[in-house]
Amino acid sequence: MASVPNLRRLADCVAQGDRLPDSITGERIVVRAHATIRVEHERGGDVEEIGFQIALSLRR
Repeated sequence: MASVPNLRRLADCVAQGDRLPDSITGERIVVRAHATIRVEHERGGDVEEIGFQIALSLRR
């Protein structure tokens, strides 16, 4: 799910409160509108990293 169109779809669905059906490494998941999304940034030496973390509740 690392491509720009997939990230854009995720952002649009979260902004609109919609579900995002997708698959990651062959496993189908649903990112619900109430998912918690964190963006992290780290810098060390000559490496800079931006990470996205999406936390999903397994309860419906």
